[in-house]
Amino acid sequence: MELLSHDELVRLTPPERLTLISQLWDSLEESHLPLTAAQRSELDLRLCTLDEDRREGITWAALKTELEQRCRFNDAVKRGEEALKRGEYLTHEQVGQRLERFL
Repeated sequence: MELLSHDELVRLTPPERLTLISQLWDSLEESHLPLTAAQRSELDLRLCTLDEDRREGITWAALKTELEQRCRFNDAVKRGEEALKRGEYLTHEQVGQRLERFL
């Protein structure tokens, strides 16, 4: 049964096609989903551990902050290595002051 021809489908914009896919998926009942026993078992396991996984997870904001700090640290190390190649040196005090920004 072809409800929409190929030509009609390709005339839809990608966002329209994604919306159609979403609507079709949401219209299915659980009993209509062809899952193997292994897939059903995996889904059941994930549902059982969902709350625990949430407690151990971190927010996007916290992850973003951590990644930004790592990037700043890596950039600082790279700039320091480039300065050494140019023969520029920092005192221990200057190094300590700069490292404090990352701690």
